[in-house]
Amino acid sequence: MNIQNPPKYSEASHHLTEIHKLALSFHLLYQQKPDDANQILEELKETIASIYNTLPPPEIPDRSLSYDYATYFSCIQQLHETPLIKIDIGDQTLVTQAFINIIVQAERRL
Repeated sequence: MNIQNPPKYSEASHHLTEIHKLALSFHLLYQQKPDDANQILEELKETIASIYNTLPPPEIPDRSLSYDYATYFSCIQQLHETPLIKIDIGDQTLVTQAFINIIVQAERRL
């Protein structure tokens, strides 16, 4: 784990956008070719893990940041601890949409 300083707003926003795009790509490909969507799902998990492993916990509010770092950290932590998965029974669309909703809510609150 290589913990760094909190990312600047532009970096945090870029990370959320990148994760959002990967989740949407998974969703679209899963509808057409479910087996081919595994590669995107793995890339998504690796991307989130890579980001999460570099984030310091938001213990003390950092007034030098121009965004709500605690919200960003909470989003990445939640995505890391409850990753998007493929399901065999049920509606994959609902599972994927719930994952995407976490990202969208964080994007709005930044």
